[in-house]
Amino acid sequence: MLLSVLMSSSPTAALEVDTIYAWGRPIEDASDVLNAKFDLEIRAAVERAEADHRGREPTCEDVTEAVGERLEFEIFHPVDLWAEQTPLIERVPGGGEETAEYRRRNMYHDAAWLDIGMWMPITPVINVDGVYLGIDKLAHFVSSGWRYHGVYQRARRDGLDHVAAEQAAIRWGILEERTINGKVSTGVLSRGDLEANHGGLRFYLELCAAPDPILELVDGRWSVVRPFDIRRYMSPEWDEGYQPSVFAGYRWRAVRPVLEGYCGKLDDPEVQRLLSDYRARDRITATEEVFSEFVQKGEIADPQPFAFVSMCATTADVAHTTRGSPARGGGSNEHPDDPERRAELQRRILELEADRPLRVFGLLAAHVDRPKGVSASVGGMFAHPRRTDDCHEVCLLRGVYAQGELGLYGAQMSVGWGAVVGDTGRTDRLVTAVYLAAGIEAALLRTWSGSPLDPETQTLAGVEGQFSVARVGMRLGAFYRLTDGDLGGRWVVTGAFGWGF
Repeated sequence: MLLSVLMSSSPTAALEVDTIYAWGRPIEDASDVLNAKFDLEIRAAVERAEADHRGREPTCEDVTEAVGERLEFEIFHPVDLWAEQTPLIERVPGGGEETAEYRRRNMYHDAAWLDIGMWMPITPVINVDGVYLGIDKLAHFVSSGWRYHGVYQRARRDGLDHVAAEQAAIRWGILEERTINGKVSTGVLSRGDLEANHGGLRFYLELCAAPDPILELVDGRWSVVRPFDIRRYMSPEWDEGYQPSVFAGYRWRAVRPVLEGYCGKLDDPEVQRLLSDYRARDRITATEEVFSEFVQKGEIADPQPFAFVSMCATTADVAHTTRGSPARGGGSNEHPDDPERRAELQRRILELEADRPLRVFGLLAAHVDRPKGVSASVGGMFAHPRRTDDCHEVCLLRGVYAQGELGLYGAQMSVGWGAVVGDTGRTDRLVTAVYLAAGIEAALLRTWSGSPLDPETQTLAGVEGQFSVARVGMRLGAFYRLTDGDLGGRWVVTGAFGWGF
């Protein structure tokens, strides 16, 4: 239970990426598609804010909060899952055997079976404005960025100016990366995550209060006057292959041999062009300035010994040694909008979102259970994923489910409603890996000889809640005794801990 609480306390716990794996492979730029998607989400949030504030005009703070609450999420973010499944975005790996190969060969593949931090999937790589990054960075952008915004606003209320409040938010993010959201949970302190977090802060600050805002009051209503453009916040530092992470000793020992095996990539002309473009765009970021303070104080290890290119002595000509001018910078700002393309992409996004046929998926679980003892369950979930979703990869399933469970000292039938983030692996419809799930169910329980109840043989009816994270599952329930007789208290508390959902 402690494991689950700790992992669920972080917006993107244990979702790592290997961008170097994808270097040298052409990936179509996803900027326009992401812009269309975020634009839809912003407009929906503004409409909700208008509806929630009927009778008065919502303030800039109101609409910012509406956007933040719509986009912020825990662990598996909806925009991550969407980006991982939509056919409108090209990814590496692209699915099927390619994904299986990625799981076998990525830089984190050599993890011990009990390495809990790596029980989550490794995320695919996409191209945004010429930067190769993990899909998990989108969640950092909107979720951790929103948390940065909260820290920033509190600092401003305490009297700090913009720069000091910004630095306070970055320090909070570094603390999170040093603990549960990085170094403690996975052995990886990702500076790329920190850069995405800061990009999200800039986005929220620019929504309606900046000199060039996304939203303005027009005839008494908040309207999008500047279409969202993710490229404004993008920089090469989002690529963890270029902006080295800081690794715990045990993680570095496993990762380093894989990185050394990648050294040949630096002789690839495509990789040389990518790194040349990165160096031309590289600037000293606000996050790097604050991070360097921790390094200078000895509180965080110097990241340069972990830099991929510095490990490959024969390719020093492309090493990450020549940086751009020491100006604080972000992404490019000069990207003309194409309203017709954006409208067509949004039409396609909504069309794909609405096409959700009914599909049935199998569920398996095994638990140490009170009062059933060791038990195993099998069930099915009736869900409506998008038609284009390939659940061999990570996908979201929501709907009614039914389960039957047999244990050493009892059996149970249950029907409920839940949500599961998982994948079917090599199977078509059987969920073989549950990364995050929750459900509530009504259940009928029958115990027999050997159960810890008194008497041992009883019939009970009740309600259970179940929760799973990183394949670890748990249940807690309250059951009413249906059996007649003098049994003392009528209510029984049940619980289970194990694998699956």
